[in-house]
Amino acid sequence: MLQEIIQWIQLHPSTAGIAVFALSMAESLVVVGLLVPGTAMMFAVGALVGTGVLGLWSTLAWAAAGAIMGDSLGYWLGVRYQESLHGRWPFNRHPHWLEQGEAFFHRHGGKSIFIGRFVGPMRPMIPLVAGMLGMRPAVFYPANILSGLAWANGINLKNTAIRLRKNKKPTENQHSKKHLNLRFSLCILAICFPVPLIFFHMIGQDEPSDGALRRH
Repeated sequence: MLQEIIQWIQLHPSTAGIAVFALSMAESLVVVGLLVPGTAMMFAVGALVGTGVLGLWSTLAWAAAGAIMGDSLGYWLGVRYQESLHGRWPFNRHPHWLEQGEAFFHRHGGKSIFIGRFVGPMRPMIPLVAGMLGMRPAVFYPANILSGLAWANGINLKNTAIRLRKNKKPTENQHSKKHLNLRFSLCILAICFPVPLIFFHMIGQDEPSDGALRRH
């Protein structure tokens, strides 16, 4: 299925942004994200950027927006339905999904939103559990936005790698662009990874018992 989607994007580059947004949102969306190969999708889109099929900056923007929206929807569902989720489909048939998400969340506290973005099986469940357990929006959304930017940045890293392989002897202008893209990627990662850790430390969110969570 992923191959067909990528082929469609190649044939319809003018509307590719919407497809990238939808794929990115789907891989972050509760339950749906369990079925979507998010990492493979990200690298496939990065390859299309690297070969010139898609524009870099617009693709990064669509991917980040989709990732942030997917987690936001999961968080809203958790806030909306809270503990009643345990008795709702599909969680009443697969209770281990929520149980594993809660265990991960209790282990990592507020940092789980950021860390969970990069943990395959748990990725779409963490925002739902965060909302269900009562994480405050002021804690959730900064981590959601920063992790979404960091996740989408993988497209740029793949793009840079593709271009470096294609041009063994790049011109001075190409060399400058590649290093600019690489520096941009490293800057995003340098900003996105430390900031949530500092933020959670400052507001005392390192442990679930600090007040980030509340059961109803």
